[in-house]
Amino acid sequence: MKRNTIVAIILGLCAVGDAHALGLYGYASVRGGISYSLVKTINESDGGFGRYVPSDKRNFSFNPNLGMRIVFNNWRSGAFRLEAGYSISSKLSMHTDDIDYKLENQVGMTNLYFDFYTQSRFKPFLMGGAGYGVLKLTEENSIGDKSSNSDKNFVWALGGGITYILNTKIYFDFMYRYNDFGKLKSASLSKLEYTSSEFLVGARYMF
Repeated sequence: MKRNTIVAIILGLCAVGDAHALGLYGYASVRGGISYSLVKTINESDGGFGRYVPSDKRNFSFNPNLGMRIVFNNWRSGAFRLEAGYSISSKLSMHTDDIDYKLENQVGMTNLYFDFYTQSRFKPFLMGGAGYGVLKLTEENSIGDKSSNSDKNFVWALGGGITYILNTKIYFDFMYRYNDFGKLKSASLSKLEYTSSEFLVGARYMF
């Protein structure tokens, strides 16, 4: 239900007003920042509530993107941006029950932004995204035995931020993004539920 709703919203917004397009402006961007992660075990014996796994919580994220800014004739409050992006994060370390865990993720996303018009160089925006992620979990016990598992999941994101326009070609973005990576199977735990909050800084170059 949640997945279908998010996809429907993104596709619906992309379809709005296509006959009234005033201009299409391509861009390339890159973002990076700090990601604060939460990993929770999901066990049937816990009634499905689970518990959070102790971790270093903070890792780093890097996102290269290609996008298109879409300006519509009848929209005076802002403009849309449609973006295809790739995201990779540094390994997240966790430890519980004498087992060390390393969690990695790589995600391909389609993101939709709405940029609000203002009279200044600072432009607030909201965003939502959906995509496909590959999650890899490596486990090592106290005697050095290792195992690993990879899952391919639907991933969704919501966020917002502020853009500073340096000139007609160069824009700087400061944003927050919440990511839900879904659930991942584990050899020693039933399932892991993985979410993160990212604080990102980036630059856009308009073509």
